[in-house]
Amino acid sequence: MFCSFERTRVLLLLVMKKRPPFNLNHLMMCLVLVVSHLFARAQAPDFRNWRNDPACVKWVDSVYNRLSPEERIGQFFMLAAYTEGKDYNMDTVLTRIAQGKAGGVIFFKGQPDKEVEWTNKIQDSSKVQSFVAIDGEWGLAMRLDSTISFPKQMTLGAISDNKLIYDMGREIGRECKRMGINIDFAPVVDVNNNPNNPVINERSFGEDKYKVSLKGLEYMYGLQDEGVLACAKHFPGHGDVDKDSHLQLPSVMKSAGSIDSLELYPFKILFNNGVGSVMVAHLNVPALDPDSASAASLSHKIATTLLQDSLHFNGLVFSDALNMKGVSAAHKPGTVDSMAFMAGNDILVFSEDASEGINKIKSAADSGVIAPAELERRVKKVLAFKYKLGLNKPQHTAPDNLMKDINNSNAKLLRQKLFEQAITIAANQDNKLPLRNWNYKKVASLSIGLSNASTFQRSINNFEEMDFYYEPLEKSEKAFNELFETLATYDLVIIDLHGMSRQAIKDYNVTDAERKFIENLSGRTKVVLVVFGNAYSLHNFDFMPWVLEAYEDNETSNLVAANALFGAEKISGRLPVTASKTFPAETGTMVDTIYRLKLSSPEEVGMQTAELKRMDIICQKGIDAKAYPGCQLLVAKDGKVIWNKCYGSPYYETTEKVKPSYLYDLASITKVAATTMAVMKLYDQKKLSLDKTVGDYLNLPKDATIKNLKLRDVLTHQAGLKAFFMFYKPTVGNNFDKYYRKVSEPNFSVQIADSMFIRNDYPDTMWDIIVHSPIDAHPKYVYSDNDFYIMQKIVEQLTGKKLDDYVSQTFYQPMGLSRMGFKPLKHFRRELIMPTENDTIFRKQLVQGHVHDPGSAMYGEVAGHAGVFSNAFDLAALFQMLLNNGTYNGKRFLDSSTIALFTARQSKISRRGFGFDKPEPDVTKASPCYDGTPAVSFGHTGFTGTCVWSDPKNNLTYIFLSNRVYPNAENALLVKMGIRTDLQEIIYKALPK
Repeated sequence: MFCSFERTRVLLLLVMKKRPPFNLNHLMMCLVLVVSHLFARAQAPDFRNWRNDPACVKWVDSVYNRLSPEERIGQFFMLAAYTEGKDYNMDTVLTRIAQGKAGGVIFFKGQPDKEVEWTNKIQDSSKVQSFVAIDGEWGLAMRLDSTISFPKQMTLGAISDNKLIYDMGREIGRECKRMGINIDFAPVVDVNNNPNNPVINERSFGEDKYKVSLKGLEYMYGLQDEGVLACAKHFPGHGDVDKDSHLQLPSVMKSAGSIDSLELYPFKILFNNGVGSVMVAHLNVPALDPDSASAASLSHKIATTLLQDSLHFNGLVFSDALNMKGVSAAHKPGTVDSMAFMAGNDILVFSEDASEGINKIKSAADSGVIAPAELERRVKKVLAFKYKLGLNKPQHTAPDNLMKDINNSNAKLLRQKLFEQAITIAANQDNKLPLRNWNYKKVASLSIGLSNASTFQRSINNFEEMDFYYEPLEKSEKAFNELFETLATYDLVIIDLHGMSRQAIKDYNVTDAERKFIENLSGRTKVVLVVFGNAYSLHNFDFMPWVLEAYEDNETSNLVAANALFGAEKISGRLPVTASKTFPAETGTMVDTIYRLKLSSPEEVGMQTAELKRMDIICQKGIDAKAYPGCQLLVAKDGKVIWNKCYGSPYYETTEKVKPSYLYDLASITKVAATTMAVMKLYDQKKLSLDKTVGDYLNLPKDATIKNLKLRDVLTHQAGLKAFFMFYKPTVGNNFDKYYRKVSEPNFSVQIADSMFIRNDYPDTMWDIIVHSPIDAHPKYVYSDNDFYIMQKIVEQLTGKKLDDYVSQTFYQPMGLSRMGFKPLKHFRRELIMPTENDTIFRKQLVQGHVHDPGSAMYGEVAGHAGVFSNAFDLAALFQMLLNNGTYNGKRFLDSSTIALFTARQSKISRRGFGFDKPEPDVTKASPCYDGTPAVSFGHTGFTGTCVWSDPKNNLTYIFLSNRVYPNAENALLVKMGIRTDLQEIIYKALPK
């Protein structure tokens, strides 16, 4: 096994050989990497020193002696195996394996369960247990359906934390072993220094030989630490060609010295440090074999003299697939096999005529062209590797739970982390990215290359409100011109580019019309471009001031790009290749700060999706029972939104589904989401004292009953005030025309519902009633809306602003909360707002977009106790700011000591904090939340069917929003069924132990 000391030496050597000036950060990165690996690596098989293992030698000799000459030669052949489709050949493969005419198979496209079934049949039929290989450069998904696709190597080339590549290698190795696969033809260690390379390209780690070497090492170690044979390919280097060896024979027209210093460098690093095998490419390399016009795979000077004699490689040597036109166009099946074997390849991959190949090799041995000792040495070498891979024992792969095992949550999380580390800010004029200072009034998102909304668009829709467009790539210049006139009116346009190609010859599917459209639009307004494709394609966008490179186009990369663009994740990716002078290799803006809530999964915070899925049942149960027509459920932990799902419909009468962007009337959550936030800010600024009275801040009449109430008592609902006043009652019935108009008039301009305007002076009447409210001489805890009318007045007096303007300017806007605020119809279409009650008593209409609470409505729809609308994501962000001790989006909003004070229990006669509700400590009383909720938690509930709870101990926020008051506010099933507390219980029981 590669020793720790040697590994340290190699990694430091790679850093020291970096181009000057010497970079201390690179050194520290490698030192950290080395130390972490020294204590984490498992015992890997010692593939190459098999002669020092007596048990191995004994087994090899015994097997060799019982095989016939033809069966010995058969060990050199690896057959292509197709388990389905037009190329299906498993019956033939099984027959040849049973006859001893092959020593292994390489599986191609198929289903995992079918492959396992056939793998077991192959092993059961094998005279010597068979090699089972796969081309799994980005995991099983390169060949097998319904499996996890890890990033391609160009994407990995952008990553700075190579420990993740090691982890990926181990995970791919684990999945291979679970499938019965013992060889993975990976990693590719070709240095891709030719942008026009049609075959390697994004399969390479990049153009820097040191990075390719280091990343190739990590990948190799990961595979082999799991007992799966890694394979360095494509020797002697396939990175500088412009032809595809699958179709024709490419040539590498470089000097031997150049090849030695660049192309061979990563191979030498991996050879010196334990890689078990190598694959020889179908390349014509005149500098290395001037006497041959044939491929390296058929060249003795390259496959033996250079590879095995000069470079002292003693691992298994695989040919590249012998059906590829780079060799098969010039040589018949069987003949090309024998030529590859004579050149020095141990395993002949994708033999198209193994029987003929065996005959030709046997003839060469019989005639003395191959010395008997040499043939014996090579057969025993193959057998030794089988022993080291555990093939000295019968192999059987269990089919049970196969898909669950190979597609587990840890693998999916690793995939996400890899894409997160790779995302690259390739252009960043004035350091505007990530987008966090949201000063744009009108924003559009355009997805090019798809016929419907992209995952990226659906993801960024969580962060900000914007208009969405999508256009297929087939759009003509005329169509783009029509779209141009629309989008040019926006302050910012975010374009995500899809449907891209890996081929330079197609210019990566970037059309002239598309390029011209993007360039012209960026000349008229601000445009951010997100590229879901090959980094080389960036040469098309040298004119762009803001570019995010995502490398690949899939669900994970789309989600990760959304997080990166809006500052929800750190960004450390650097371009692994040079696309143009504007976009050279190593380009990338580093972002070390996380500004916002991140869209993620339960697994990232140590929870399991499967355990939380029980919440789906509870939410649906409430819908089925008509406790509410629709709801949104959000869970955030450690600053990550791990669950954000919608259920049901806005109305019982429609099939329309609730969307995450829909707004809900938060009802009494307003008390903490607006009024208490404002009070905390004023307390921070020492403009407000909790020990002062209402009269200290407000100019009240002499007979006011509320002037001596202390603010701390008002905020804890123990000032002696009534719970509420039914302000609307005196205004309805025969008095309706005295107070209301159907259209706005000079003295009736306070809108409270559709076509319903109240007298301008009525809010003053309401305030006068509160000012002279009866006060209990022996105050006790009475949950009261009136307390927060009072606190609203104090906030407005001290700030000189209306409550809605103050909290918007002080909190919501700088935090980037575009979907939180009062009076939502000023900014949102009605259909984006969940309906509340069909009010048959007061407003005589369905209330939608106007505040449900009658008092708040009559107060101008801005009241201290009700009136804020929001979706779950923005509400979660506001409470995450509190969990962050007052910071969010790179800004400080509140002092941590203020948050600690207000969210702590502040009453001796109730569970309340200042403004905030708390878990009930008295077990004899009903609690507003799950009994297991920690005492440090804080939050609030709302009459419309809402709740929010944050838990500093677990850095956890739980939000449930519903419109349970539709169509009737008397519907109490939400409470009776205990839905909100049942959901919270599931969350707590799913927390990591």
